[in-house]
Amino acid sequence: MFVQCRWLASPRLLDARHVFFNGIVLWVLAIDPCGYTENNSLKLSLSRLILGVTTRHFALAVVGNTAFSAMVIYDVTLHKTPEQVNGLIGVEVTDLLLLLFTCFVVRWQLWANARMGINLQSSSVELSAVCRLLNGLCDAVLVLDDSLQLTENSAPLSTLLLHGYGAAGTNLVGKDFLGYFNPDDRKHVRDALSASACSTLPAMALNASLQDALGNAMKVELLHLRYERAGGEARHLVGIREYQDFSYFVAPLGEAPTSST
Repeated sequence: MFVQCRWLASPRLLDARHVFFNGIVLWVLAIDPCGYTENNSLKLSLSRLILGVTTRHFALAVVGNTAFSAMVIYDVTLHKTPEQVNGLIGVEVTDLLLLLFTCFVVRWQLWANARMGINLQSSSVELSAVCRLLNGLCDAVLVLDDSLQLTENSAPLSTLLLHGYGAAGTNLVGKDFLGYFNPDDRKHVRDALSASACSTLPAMALNASLQDALGNAMKVELLHLRYERAGGEARHLVGIREYQDFSYFVAPLGEAPTSST
């Protein structure tokens, strides 16, 4: 029914649907008060639990279930012997407390899962935006695991290192990221990436030298940021761009003075 009429599952109608179905349950109890305590206890308790979980406001579930238990206690006092009344009232009060506690726990768990899903989706969108920004600023963007190994292939990094040679298509997954740096810079890069794991400072640039396939040094600038995935695994987001040193450029010559005669 809810699949065919999706408007019935609208959040705006949750409370109205709860009142409607809870009224049906109370009507069942009214026409057969004795049957509840003998035959229909489990079925009606399950219905009350479902109604309590699916209502929009938990206070409405408390009111509805309390009214139901009050009606049960009233019917028990009318139709049962004095010896049975105390025991049945105690059972109903216990059922009410357990039912409300179960409703609260289930609703809280559903809320926590929904909240986690929203946070994960927001984090994915933010990470995607950061990656797009880095792709616009950097020559290559990499994702490293906690041991500083590449978690995915990177054609831009292959191109940057090999400068178009035949090995540019080499799969880089699982490769040691530090192995691509000049040996003198590896400790410096490792310390900088490790320090970012416990630092609350924003991402900062790091200068180092890469080695291409021919052993030539290439000055680069690194932008790095550490984050954690949903499962708790640590990851490093690293952007690489060639370092532009404009100190080697010679200033253009000024115009030669015109000779006056």
